[in-house]
Amino acid sequence: MTGNADYRPDIDGLRAIAVGTVVLHHAFPQWLRGGFVGVDIFFVISGYLITRILLDDLQQRRFSLRQFYARRVKRIFPALALVLIAVLAFGWFALLAQEYRSLGKHVFAGAAFFANLTYWAEIAYFDAVAETKPLLHLWSLGIEEQFYIFWPLLLAAVWRKKQWLYPLTWALLAGSFGLCLWASFNAPAAAFYAPPARAWELAVGAILAFGASAPQRNFGLSGELTAQTRDIVSVFGLCAIFVALIFLTPLSVFPGFWAVLPVLGAAALIAAGPNAVVNRHMLARRPMVWLGLISYPLYLWHWPLLSYGRIVTSGQLLPMDALICIGLAVVLAALTMILIERPIRRSAHPVAVWGPLAAVCTAALLGATIFALNGLPNRATIAGYLDNRLDLIRTPATDAACLETLQAPALMDYCRFSNLGLPKTVAIIGDSHAHVTFPGLALLAQQKGMNALLLANSSCPPLLGQPIGETSASREKCGARITQIVETIAKRSDIDLVFITTRGPIYATGTEPVTANQPVLSQLLPYDAFRAGLTATANRLRAAQKTVIYITENPELSERAESCLIRPLRLKPRDCRPLRSDVEMRQQAYIAAVSGIDGLTTLHSLNLFCPDQKCQISAQGALLYADSDHLSEAGSHFLAQNLLQEWLR
Repeated sequence: MTGNADYRPDIDGLRAIAVGTVVLHHAFPQWLRGGFVGVDIFFVISGYLITRILLDDLQQRRFSLRQFYARRVKRIFPALALVLIAVLAFGWFALLAQEYRSLGKHVFAGAAFFANLTYWAEIAYFDAVAETKPLLHLWSLGIEEQFYIFWPLLLAAVWRKKQWLYPLTWALLAGSFGLCLWASFNAPAAAFYAPPARAWELAVGAILAFGASAPQRNFGLSGELTAQTRDIVSVFGLCAIFVALIFLTPLSVFPGFWAVLPVLGAAALIAAGPNAVVNRHMLARRPMVWLGLISYPLYLWHWPLLSYGRIVTSGQLLPMDALICIGLAVVLAALTMILIERPIRRSAHPVAVWGPLAAVCTAALLGATIFALNGLPNRATIAGYLDNRLDLIRTPATDAACLETLQAPALMDYCRFSNLGLPKTVAIIGDSHAHVTFPGLALLAQQKGMNALLLANSSCPPLLGQPIGETSASREKCGARITQIVETIAKRSDIDLVFITTRGPIYATGTEPVTANQPVLSQLLPYDAFRAGLTATANRLRAAQKTVIYITENPELSERAESCLIRPLRLKPRDCRPLRSDVEMRQQAYIAAVSGIDGLTTLHSLNLFCPDQKCQISAQGALLYADSDHLSEAGSHFLAQNLLQEWLR
C-alpha cells in the first residue's frame, strides 16, 4: 500500500482519528460522548478510496469485477474470519444458551454482509442491551460491504456515459441525505442502520474521488486551492470533527443534520490534500499512520473485548479494565495485521482469496448451526453454570384471535387473546408491564375455566384523558389508543373482571433506577394527572358493569437482570436484590395516587416481592425478572399464582 505513488499517509492518519474516537467512546462513553461519529468518518474515507480505485481501473481499461471483489476479500475477510471464530470460541464458555444462540445469528449475519439489517430488525422494546452483543459493531461493516457490492456495478454500468457520473452521484447524495433527515425524526432505527439513509456519507467520498481523478472538470476543489487555502480547509475539517466529538451525545438526533459535522470535517481534510498543515504535521505522523494501518482489525477486536468484559463482570467495566481491553485490542490488531492481513494481501496465490473466503463461510456455517441448535444449551462448559437461565419475555405482541375481536384496526401495541371458547373472559390492560403479566394470567384463567385478553401499549398507560407523548400528534395517537382499549373492554359482555397494571413511577419521574441520572422519558405525567386518568378509566369500566383491579408496579432492580445470574466465568453473583425501604420510598407518591379511588381495588405487589428487608428476585430457582423492571415468564406466573388467584372464580 505504501508503495503506491497515490498513497496518502494522511488518510491513514484520518483513519486513526476515526478508530480512536470510536474505541474511546465505547470504552469510556461518559468521557467521549460523541466518539460514535468516527464511523461516519470511516464512511467518507471508504467512499473516497474505493471510488478512486474503481475510477483508476476504469480509466486504464483494466476494470474487472472479479479482481475488484478478490481484492476486497483479501482486505476484509482474513481479520473478519479470525474475529468471528474467536468470538464464537469465547462465547462457548462465557455465554448462556439464549445469548449464544443470538451470537450464532449475529456471526452468520456478519459473515453474510447484512449485520446492519439484522440489528435493525432486532430493535424492539424487549431487545437485549447493546453491551451484551459482542458483534454489534459489525453493522457499519455491513453498510460498507453493501456499498462494495453495488457501487462498482453502478459505476461500470454508467462508465460509457461518463458525463452522467458526477450528476448521478450528486443526485444519489441528495436523495440519500433527504431520506436520512426524514428518517432521523420519523424512523430513527432506519436512519441509523439502513444503507439508503447512510449512502450520502459514502457519496461525499465518491465526489471527492471524482475531483481527485479529474480536477480539470471541476469535480472537486482540491486542484484549485492555494496552499494557504488548503491549510484553512484542513483546520476547518479538524475543528468540525472535534465539535462533533465534544457536543454530540447518544441522545442527539443522529445521523440527521448532526452527521454533517464529521462528514464535512472528513471531506475537508481529504480535499485539503496531503500537504495541508493539519494533514502534514498531524495526520501523516508515524504514530497516526501506524494506528490507521491497524484501524480495521482494531475496530473488529475492540468491541468484542469490551462487550465480553461487561458480560462476564455483569456490569460496567472499571476504567482500568477498559484500558486493559483497549491495550489487548491494539496488540491483537497489530498481530492480525503483521501475521495475517499483510501476508495474504501481498500474496498472488489463489489460496489468498479462497482461503479467507472459506474461513468466513465456515464461520457463517458455525453461526447458523449454533442458532439452529438453540445455543447448544447442553454444551460442555463450566459445570452447573448454564442452568441459571435468563428467561426473557419474547412472546408475540399480537395474535390473530385478538385482532379479530376488534371492530376496527388495532391501534395498540399488544393485542393477545387466549381464546378457549369459554363463556367468560378476564382482561388485562396497561403498558408493557401488562404485556409481560399476560402469560401468567392466561394460564391462571385457563385453570379457572376462562379466556384471557390483553390490550396494552408501550409507554402509553390506559388513563382516559391523560395521553402521553412528545408532540401533540403523538399525544393524540396515544389518546386514540387508550380510547380504543377502554371502549373495547367496556362493550364486551363476556368480560366482567379487568386488571390494570403499569410501570407507574416512571411516568411522573422520567427516570428508572438503572439510569437514574439519565431521563428515560422527557414528557412527564404528574401523579395527580395519573390519578385523574386512572379514575376516569375505572369510572368508564365500572359504568359498564366491570370489576376493576389495579396491580401496583413490581419493584424495580437497580441493574439489569443479567447482573443477578450465576453465569459462566463469573463465580460470585452480584446481590441485586433491592431494599424494601428503597422501593417504598420510590413508590410512596405513586401508591398514594392509585389508592382510595372509588370503584377501583388496588392490589399491592410489594408484600409479594418484598416479604423481608430485601426483595426477592427469584423463586424456586427461577429468575423473576427479564430486565430491570419487566417480569420474566417465571415472574409472570409467580405474580398470577400468588396475587391474582383469589380474584378469578
